[in-house]
Amino acid sequence: MPKKNLPETISPTIHDEIDASQRGLYLKLHSAAIHIENSMSLLARKCWLHMLLNAYHDLPNKELYQITLKELKDHVGESKTRNNKHIIETLRELRKKDVTFNIFGKDGKTEWAGCTSLISEFRVSTEKAGVLLYAFPPFLREHLYQPSVYAKLNLAISKLFRSKHALAIYMFAVDYIYRDRNEGSKNLSIGDLRRYLGLEESQYRLGGDMVRLMTAVAKEINEESNIDITIVPEKSGRKIVGFKFRMGYKLDVLPVEPQTLLPAVSIEMDIPPKEVELRFAALEAFAELHDIDLDNPTLELHLRALAQTYAFDDYQAYLELVMKDIQRRLKKPNADGIQSVPGIFVHYLNKRLLKGRFERSREKLVQKQQARQAEYQEQLDKLLRDLFIKEQEQAFKAYVASQAKQGLLTDDAFEAELKASLPAQFLKQYLRRFQGKLTPELLSLAPLAAQQLLGAGAIFGFSFPELAEWREQYLRSADGLALIEQLEQSPKPKRRATV
Repeated sequence: MPKKNLPETISPTIHDEIDASQRGLYLKLHSAAIHIENSMSLLARKCWLHMLLNAYHDLPNKELYQITLKELKDHVGESKTRNNKHIIETLRELRKKDVTFNIFGKDGKTEWAGCTSLISEFRVSTEKAGVLLYAFPPFLREHLYQPSVYAKLNLAISKLFRSKHALAIYMFAVDYIYRDRNEGSKNLSIGDLRRYLGLEESQYRLGGDMVRLMTAVAKEINEESNIDITIVPEKSGRKIVGFKFRMGYKLDVLPVEPQTLLPAVSIEMDIPPKEVELRFAALEAFAELHDIDLDNPTLELHLRALAQTYAFDDYQAYLELVMKDIQRRLKKPNADGIQSVPGIFVHYLNKRLLKGRFERSREKLVQKQQARQAEYQEQLDKLLRDLFIKEQEQAFKAYVASQAKQGLLTDDAFEAELKASLPAQFLKQYLRRFQGKLTPELLSLAPLAAQQLLGAGAIFGFSFPELAEWREQYLRSADGLALIEQLEQSPKPKRRATV
C-alpha cells in the first residue's frame, strides 16, 4: 500500500447515514480493550462502545451512569425498533460474559491479566421512564479513562457495520495505523485471529473458509469505513497459517486523527483539513503546557459557542488574546491570584472577559484594512489611468500618421477637426506651443490631454474607448493580472515618524 499523508479530521460526507449530530462521536479507546478475546455479538459491541463514550468523562468521579434507551438505540442502529427487549437481552450478554483483555500484549503490562465482564450491572429506572442505569467494573473505570495506548474511534462509522467480525477487524486496523505515516501492517496467526474473533472450533475450520471470511470482512470495511485494508493469507507450503493486514486511511475520506484538537469544531467551522494542525497548534501547546484537557465537555461546549460567534480567523485571534492575557497574569507576583489555569481558561471563555477589548481591537483592525484597501485602490486607479492614456495616445498618433501618409488627411481638415473636437483650454495651449499650427506631423510631438482621451469619443474616425470598459478588459488580460500581482507584492512605503 503506498504511503499516504494523514489528514486531520473526519469528513462529514463519508456516508449519508452520518448526520450532523453524530460527527462528534469520538471515543479514545484503550488498545487493551480493543484486543479482547470474546464472542460478543455485533449489537453488544456497539452498545458497549456507546455506553463507554456516554460515561467517559465521568469515569473518575462516578460509579453509576445513565442514558436513555432511545439514545442508545439511535446510536447503535436500532432506532426503528420500538421494543426494548432486544436491547435488554444484549445488556445481559455484556453483564454475563467474561472478557480477556490485551491478548496481543500491545500495552506491555501484566495488569491486564485475568478477565472481567464489560459492565458490572444495569437496570432500567423505575423513576424515569426509558432511562438506563449502568456501571463498569472498578478495574475498567480506572484503566479506560485517559489511556496512554489507544485508538480514537468514530462511533458514527462503527454504527454502519453489519458484521461483528468486520467491526472487530476495523477497530484492530485503526489501532495499528501509524499516525505519522498513515499506514500500518500486522501479522496474525490463524490461532490468534480465531481467538480475537471469538470463533468456536466448529466455525471456519478450513483455511479456505477463513480466506472467504477475511475477504468479506475486507470488502465491508473498504465500503463502509474511512480506511482501506488488504488482508492477505500467509502460507507454509500449501497450508494457510495466518494473515497479513495492511491498512491506511483513505485519501478522499478524512480520518479521525488521534492528535486532532476538537475535530467537531474544526468541521463545523469548515477549516481546510491541511490547516487544522497548524491553526490549532498554539492552543494545543498552551493546553499541554498547562495540563488543560481539551476533551473536557464543558470546555468543548464553550469553544463551540465561540465558534458560532466568530468566523475562524476571529475565533483564532480571540483564543490567542485569552492565552496571552493568562500568560501575562501568570508572570505577575503570586500569578495574579490564578490557582488553576484550566479553570481560569474556562472562566475566560464562559464569561467572555475579553470580549470588549477584542471587539475594539477588531474594529481598529477593520479600519486599518479598509484604509489599506482604499490606498491600494487609489494606486491601482492611477496606474490604470496612466496606462490607458499612454496606450490611447500611441494608438491615436499612429492612426493619424497613417491617415496623413495615405493622403486621407489634409492639414486643413486636420486643423478643422481638432478645433471642433478638442476642449478650448487644451486647444489654446496646443496652439501656443506650436505657434498656431495644427498639423498631423506636429501631433506626434505633442502630448495629448488626459481629459481629451478620457472623453473624446471619435476624431477623424478614430474611436476612443470608455475608460471603464477598457479597464475591465485590461484587468482580465495577462498584463492586468501581472500588474495586480506586482502591486500586491510591492512593499508598503514607510511612513515618516512623527515626534
